[in-house]
Amino acid sequence: MKPSELKPNSTLRNIIVIGSVVAILGVLAAGLLKPAQEGNKSTALLEGKAAPVFDLAMINGGRIQLEQFKGKPVVLNFFASWCVPCKDEAPMLSQAAVEYSKKGVVFLGIAYNDKEDKAREFANTYDLGFPILMDDSSDAGRTSVKYALFGVPETFFIDKDGIVQKHHPEPITRAKLEAGLKRIGVE
Repeated sequence: MKPSELKPNSTLRNIIVIGSVVAILGVLAAGLLKPAQEGNKSTALLEGKAAPVFDLAMINGGRIQLEQFKGKPVVLNFFASWCVPCKDEAPMLSQAAVEYSKKGVVFLGIAYNDKEDKAREFANTYDLGFPILMDDSSDAGRTSVKYALFGVPETFFIDKDGIVQKHHPEPITRAKLEAGLKRIGVE
């Protein structure tokens, strides 16, 4: 065979190989980047189980341990200052925290993959009157890993016995917040 006869076949072969690689990468990326959806088996990993304990630093000093809220329903929201959907849900969470704290509900925010000054600025901007904690590597096992976080925002509803009753793996609306609160015995 002459070298000129091989060129078109090798070019076609390269196009097929590159096309196949791009297709495979596209399928993998779609699967990995697809947000968790309510009802998926993966979103229910902790539902019905004891909430993983943590001992985290607050952005305004001091530390909080989840165990200190045993006997009270807890709404645990993971967020980040750089997260646009977190910014969208923050005003509603701020308002709900004021309203439901009168009913004994504890709201906690955990800043995920964030800098403390940015988390503090976020909390001040959205007037988050509940404790904001830093999920940092000093917490053995990282809280976000313990909670099998997919991304932010994510909200966990923990009942007075410390059991995760509901995990909401996407931005939360007022209706979904109220549904989660009902799951932990708050009307």
